[in-house]
Amino acid sequence: MSSSSDRYCYQFGAAHLRSSVDLPGLARPSGSFHQQIELTEAHAPHQGRLLFQWPGRFGLRLLEQRNGWAMTAQRESSFLSVGFDAQGTRMTWHNPQLRWSAFAGEVLVRRILPRVMELHGRLVLHGATVATRDHGAVAFVGPSGAGKSTLAAGLCAAGRFKMMGDDAVVLEHTVAGWLAHSSCVDACLYADSAGHPAVSAISTSARGLHRQKALLG
Repeated sequence: MSSSSDRYCYQFGAAHLRSSVDLPGLARPSGSFHQQIELTEAHAPHQGRLLFQWPGRFGLRLLEQRNGWAMTAQRESSFLSVGFDAQGTRMTWHNPQLRWSAFAGEVLVRRILPRVMELHGRLVLHGATVATRDHGAVAFVGPSGAGKSTLAAGLCAAGRFKMMGDDAVVLEHTVAGWLAHSSCVDACLYADSAGHPAVSAISTSARGLHRQKALLG
């Protein structure tokens, strides 16, 4: 696989992301960006001193490295490690299979990138964000399984809101107030929610319902 970070370009939390792998959950860039992130492949797993381990099905761990940090995740036989510098501008990924996977994409987009955005001065909350018709935004925060993504997807499917992210609320403090930036363009729903007629449309139309940024109401 090519190590070039210019193969794919995306936006995440007001940063321009250049990646060597395809990340289907992210939007293509639009407008100008002050912050840049490069994602390339590493030829060896990331090592470091264990600082923290999150509970949950991904076994997410935070490691301290000499010039930055690394995060690892594992679920059954799938493993991923991602290293990033202290500024959050250069990222590298590695797994034993030396190939990208749906597991790797989900972990990077929904678990690691939101935390990297904190190095860019963003406040990141666990929640879902939708944009309103008057260019404002509404965030739903709460524990896993509370229904944040389902509520956001249902509102967007009804056509009155635009999806800005279903797993991470990326905020920037400005003179006008808190500005919410987009993260994912799709929604990750449990099977019973995804199959409900009120929200099923979001799976096929999410990209058309996306907005890049809006003031949090």
